[in-house]
Amino acid sequence: MLRRPLFLLGGAALVFFPVVVLPQVLSVDPLAARPGEEHALIVRFAAEGTESVALQFDIHFSGPFVIRPLAVGRPDCRLIPSVERSGTVFVFIPAGCTLEVEPVCEGTRVLIFDFFDRSPLPDGPLLSCTLLVSASATDGEYPIAIRNVAVSDATGRLLANARGVDGTLAVSQAVPRPTFTPTPLPTPSPTPPACIGDCNGDFTVTIEELVAMVGNALGERDMDCELADPNRDGIVTVEEIVAAVNFALHGCSVTAQGNLVVPAVTDRLG
Repeated sequence: MLRRPLFLLGGAALVFFPVVVLPQVLSVDPLAARPGEEHALIVRFAAEGTESVALQFDIHFSGPFVIRPLAVGRPDCRLIPSVERSGTVFVFIPAGCTLEVEPVCEGTRVLIFDFFDRSPLPDGPLLSCTLLVSASATDGEYPIAIRNVAVSDATGRLLANARGVDGTLAVSQAVPRPTFTPTPLPTPSPTPPACIGDCNGDFTVTIEELVAMVGNALGERDMDCELADPNRDGIVTVEEIVAAVNFALHGCSVTAQGNLVVPAVTDRLG
């Protein structure tokens, strides 16, 4: 909470009035399902009056459920039509994961932004993903966790009070859950020499850095960031933005690799 000073005339008194700093909140609608069912997982956004134009967050798998993969290996997620943003991307995390064998996918990463539309995101439903509940799920309640929330305004400034509120999946029936033997994947790619877009040096690319790069590419703002302009030609160009998006999605410790190949989810989901 911030405090705003008020100087009183005719005296030395200094009075502070509290100024409430409201957070930008992402939340998940509660779900109830039977084992083996599919349900729509709805994520909502509350901007609390801020000029929030871009978001980044993770949906973690902490129970007997996953987000259904599409044929191209991407999560089956989509924005609500009224919240369309052309640069939005959904990927499984960590990079190179599958839904069956090690490293097993821990969740889905979401980047919501647009190269041209800087209008504030509306309050209310934001996106929908298809949640698959394991046929072997046991009776109980499982958290659907929202983690690593970052919100940017139109100038590329990170809003400091963004947070996620976990949802709950209530499973109504129980059956034994089979086990499976994980198969190791090949050694991951070596660490790249530079993480394009990591302007603050925290070894990760977040949404406010992407927004700032787009603003520079459009001539709307200057940037003093070598990693936003690795070829040092004085302006951020589209290939640098694409590279930065890959690092935001897959992390700076690995080399981003196009579409992931995700096998069938029969074993993971029982």
